[in-house]
Amino acid sequence: MSDKINTYERKRGISSDSVDIVNAVTPASEATKGGHEIDTDRVISTDQLDQEVFMRDEMEIILMEPGNENDAQFCEVNVNGDYRLLMRNGEPQRLRRYHVAVLAQSKQSRVRQKKIMNSDGSMGFQEENVLSLTYPFSVLNDPNPKVGAAWLRQILANPV
Repeated sequence: MSDKINTYERKRGISSDSVDIVNAVTPASEATKGGHEIDTDRVISTDQLDQEVFMRDEMEIILMEPGNENDAQFCEVNVNGDYRLLMRNGEPQRLRRYHVAVLAQSKQSRVRQKKIMNSDGSMGFQEENVLSLTYPFSVLNDPNPKVGAAWLRQILANPV
């Protein structure tokens, strides 16, 4: 088994239905340095590392108080096991940028009806879809304000 070019090794004791790959091996000419094989599937680029550092920045936000008595008094955000319970009381709270991304992407759609006069003189309604944030918030402090503001504008501009 000295010729391990583009093969996959599986863990012992795993059923044939499992697709867990232990080690993806690339051709020896490309992946060996000093006699060691490099797993090229797990190499992370510097752009990915920079993005991860950016998303881990701690921001300070204020979640607006609920608009009516039927809205929840708190908001639960869970990103990859990092759970946060946020109170909607108008006080500053610190959380990571990836939590803010979840808040910015949580939107609700409502239908707004506008009275119109039809060409034949009858009254009618025109319906419009209106998107709004489920949990409105404002950013008090961003450690990377130039890039962070553009990032947040882009997320908020996405319809869903």
